[in-house]
Amino acid sequence: MSTINCTFSKLLIRIRSNSSRTSNARVKCPARNFVVRALVGNKETESYGLGRRAALTMLSVGTLLPIYEKNAFSSPSEAFSEIATTVLGEPVTDPRLLLRNALPVDLAGSPLLEMDDTLLAIGSSSLRSAAGSRSIAQSDMVSQKAKAVDVQALTVSVRRANNILRSSADQILAAIPTSNRSKAESLLSQLTLSLGRWETELSSTPDASQITDLKNDLLNISSQIQGLLVDQSSMTVPEEFASLPQLRGRAVAEMILKEEGRQGQRHIITMVLDGINAPVTAGAFANLVNNGFYNNMLIQRSDGFVVQTGEKTNVVVPTIPMEIKFEGEPEITYGATKDELGLLRKQVVLPFNSLGTMAMARSEFESNSANSQFFFLNKESEVTPSGANVLDGNYAVFGYVVENQDVLNRLKVGDTIESVKLTYGADNIVNPKKI
Repeated sequence: MSTINCTFSKLLIRIRSNSSRTSNARVKCPARNFVVRALVGNKETESYGLGRRAALTMLSVGTLLPIYEKNAFSSPSEAFSEIATTVLGEPVTDPRLLLRNALPVDLAGSPLLEMDDTLLAIGSSSLRSAAGSRSIAQSDMVSQKAKAVDVQALTVSVRRANNILRSSADQILAAIPTSNRSKAESLLSQLTLSLGRWETELSSTPDASQITDLKNDLLNISSQIQGLLVDQSSMTVPEEFASLPQLRGRAVAEMILKEEGRQGQRHIITMVLDGINAPVTAGAFANLVNNGFYNNMLIQRSDGFVVQTGEKTNVVVPTIPMEIKFEGEPEITYGATKDELGLLRKQVVLPFNSLGTMAMARSEFESNSANSQFFFLNKESEVTPSGANVLDGNYAVFGYVVENQDVLNRLKVGDTIESVKLTYGADNIVNPKKI
């Protein structure tokens, strides 16, 4: 396997090289690896603070991404042309769409897909999800503009979703594995009741917050039904990790956060944990939540890049392996990062595309060292542009914040996680452990 050297460039996106010139080549870039490790580290790492400052300094003068030598590109315009063909279309940044796209099930032509799209369209265009902004950094602006209510559009969307559900409930259930069908029936009943209630209440003019609550409630149920499309009983992990807690399917968690600097103002964020594509990582987090591990824990890092917490010096928490699901691969990859595997052009199923992407932190030089420390992606930055993200495949993503993501932009070190609890999917945890 040949080695391609690395230099700095002002291109802030991964460049796709000509396949005939880089076939079977593995990029070895110590500078890039250093930056990736230093940006999101485990606090136990000795070089945590210094490494991150050095990494950001490197970013200020260039980039951590490789430039292929040996005349891979004859001009900057050729390089940018390659970029244009690498990033196809607009990257998906809405967390609910990311979760839907991550399903190992083809939803094309499914009434469940049609209904979910209809629910996503509920309300006026100004009420679109903050996480669905083209740029994650635009989320605050989108949230501030979400005031106007288009009652007519709301009525059309709710009635359309209701009609799809009434006419296609049997078809939706038929696509659910038998082992999950009773749960799906219960969720479809909840969805029917919620849509019916809202259809009768549309004579009054709801405000933007009510519409947002409606949309979130309906989409949460839809997401839970989608998770049931996968037969959890057929999910397996490598034997060496089989005794660890696992999440077989999806779970929903609610976190209550208290801002110490704003007169104790409290916020609730809702997170979907994806045990379909990250069963060990999501299982570890869900198990810790059930143990009350994160209750009354302080935010330990908030720097505009990530919000991180989870360190407890007096509690022993088992380590978990690196866990990555790549697009087009039937099995989950364990034990190595995307860079270590040399899969720089391989896309991951759970990318760092959305404000509030959740992932496990780890030690700087050890991929299989995650335990309890986790972080939220705070906002898009030079090294985390949606669709071309150096964190993808180098940290194990296990879920997304789907409600109140904008709260993350306000959190500071010393703010408190008052509590976290699972509101759905606790029964999907296998091998629960006491911590």
